Amino acid sequence: MAQVRATDNAAAERSLDAAVKELNFLKMALDEHAIVCVADANQSIVSVNEKFCQISQFDPDDLIGGHFCIGIGDEHTDEFFTEMIDTTRGGSIWHGQLCNRRKDGSVYWTDTSIVPFCDSAGIPDKYVVIRTDITKQKTIEEEIRAKNNEIEQAHREVKEAHSELLQGEKLASIGRLAAGIAHEINTPTQYVSDNTRFLADAFGDLAQLLALYHEVTEVAKGGAVPGNLLTKVSILIEEVDLDFLSEEIPTAIEQALEGVARISEIVLSMKEFSHPGSKNKIPVNLNRAIETTATVSKGEWKYCAELITEFDESLPEVPCLPGEFNQVILNLLVNGAHAIAEKHGEGASQLGSITVRTRRDGDFAEIEISDSGSGIPEDIRSKIFDPFFTTKEVGKGTGQGLSVARSVIVDKHQGTIRVESQIDKGSCFTIRLPLEKSEIEANSNSTSR
Repeated sequence: MAQVRATDNAAAERSLDAAVKELNFLKMALDEHAIVCVADANQSIVSVNEKFCQISQFDPDDLIGGHFCIGIGDEHTDEFFTEMIDTTRGGSIWHGQLCNRRKDGSVYWTDTSIVPFCDSAGIPDKYVVIRTDITKQKTIEEEIRAKNNEIEQAHREVKEAHSELLQGEKLASIGRLAAGIAHEINTPTQYVSDNTRFLADAFGDLAQLLALYHEVTEVAKGGAVPGNLLTKVSILIEEVDLDFLSEEIPTAIEQALEGVARISEIVLSMKEFSHPGSKNKIPVNLNRAIETTATVSKGEWKYCAELITEFDESLPEVPCLPGEFNQVILNLLVNGAHAIAEKHGEGASQLGSITVRTRRDGDFAEIEISDSGSGIPEDIRSKIFDPFFTTKEVGKGTGQGLSVARSVIVDKHQGTIRVESQIDKGSCFTIRLPLEKSEIEANSNSTSR
């Protein structure tokens, strides 16, 4: 029996030694990586590990007897401390991140757990505070946050720069079109002016004739009209060429009204084209928008190309930023005109063609702008939408037109733009813009009814 007890005692000692070794191993591992202190029921520190002293720069005597919050910085609010103390005194484990100050005042951050050990009544009689140094992590987080702020700021600056670039491109376009528009307005203005002068001269002649008719009328009231007065009327009728005036005055009036209508059309198109863009998409009649842009840009293409439009009149209104969409169409029309001029040479009598088609393709509106110009070499087709890329000579292109077009269509309208091209045969740009679901359904419902 004694031998059995001795065997059991030896086994128990071995188990105890193993447990102690494991406990010491765990303590060593904890001391190596964690800041640990133990506090009594009053939350006063009774022991600290070496890691605590190394990181905080305090001696054990500085720490023992103090509250386990010793060294915590004033970055935390009173409410923060109240919640921590109430949680731990209630017997619950508290987790959180603490900003601590070393003895020299420098800051370090810890990921902290405060574990209360309760007596049989559930009242904490001991606390173990375990902290992990996360200063490097916090530094990295701050650096990432700063970088994110820089990225956000850069993104805002890019958006602002793009907005300014788009406005600058639009103003440059309007400036470039000004001479052509002035010429377009000058032609019908001259037409109106010439016809108005004719009408003024004709009215002078008719006024003389009417005055003579009035004299004849007054004489006729007193009796017979003298023959010489009637001869005078006949002579004046021949002089003013009354038959000619009767035929030409209505024509002159009609032509003058046509000239005024043409001027009005140009001015209205220019007003629509240059109207400040909305920040929000609005329903836009793409056919009308393209017609407007073609009108204001006529001076850019009429000497080298014939413009052909094939519009789908049933195309519903498309949610767009109208000013920016107009700018895209302008850039593509001007590029097409330049490509045709490059192919045939400046001032050539042979006209090329620019064809604009619109149609609906499922949930998308599609705009196709093709030209019979020189085409785009295959080795640069992938670069044409890059900012500042241009094949034009200095002073004839900023390299922003197609870059702006891509940004407007893809980034702002969630659409697509692509190009197909053949050397000496021309290029075709295809734009696809999404239709809003509500508009699609409304159109479908009206069709079904």
